[in-house]
Amino acid sequence: MGMTMRIRTLLPALLLSLAMGCANAIPSTKRDIGQAAEQFHYALRWKSFAAARMMMADDLRKELGDKLERDERALSVDRYEIKEVREREDGKIVVRVECAWYLLPSIKLNTAIYEQVWEKKEKEIRLVEWDGKLAEDIRNLGQVQAPRKPMPGESTAIPVD
Repeated sequence: MGMTMRIRTLLPALLLSLAMGCANAIPSTKRDIGQAAEQFHYALRWKSFAAARMMMADDLRKELGDKLERDERALSVDRYEIKEVREREDGKIVVRVECAWYLLPSIKLNTAIYEQVWEKKEKEIRLVEWDGKLAEDIRNLGQVQAPRKPMPGESTAIPVD
């Protein structure tokens, strides 16, 4: 086999390797943040609120993390799925999540899709923005809810067997 034939044989493999290497190098921040978001939701799911709290930026840690740790039995995450990870123009990463959770004492399963904004500075990855129904429920932990008024025709009596 001549030199030209070897180059023709190896060139496509070399170009493919270069293309794959470049493709993997570009989204490393996006990939890292996707993994961090996965770890964060895993920590929420298994009530490792101290671990989840450490992944939050300072202001969120004070606003949400402290409430999670204080009322640790209140939140039960049933399931979560990361739907999308995309980069914003400012370099921050938006993670779109579908989550189902209970907020005790209620037995109602809440389901919502919400977005979180993550930021990577040097080697630190932090959750910097978290909006949506789950974050709102966490913000409201510990607040006394007004009792619900019965619907017309609904009995308020406690059944006795």
